[in-house]
Amino acid sequence: MTDDARLPDCLVEPGPLTAAAAILAMSRHLNCGGACLPRRRAEDAIGAEYVPSLPAEAPDDAYLAERLREATRLLAERAHNRPLK
Repeated sequence: MTDDARLPDCLVEPGPLTAAAAILAMSRHLNCGGACLPRRRAEDAIGAEYVPSLPAEAPDDAYLAERLREATRLLAERAHNRPLK
């Protein structure tokens, strides 16, 4: 058997899959190649069911780095000014 047809049912079109059926199909066909019909159908079903929930615009890395530097500076300053017990 080739890498693209590892299981006998790799060439059988499964039809529309629910999310649960797609996860089951992916677990059986995880190592199959691109010609595996159940895997392709499962990827489509899972992709349609689970849409990433990213913000419309991701924060800028430079902005986040600057905020982290500022927070680190404030923590160091606070620790330095803390009275000794």
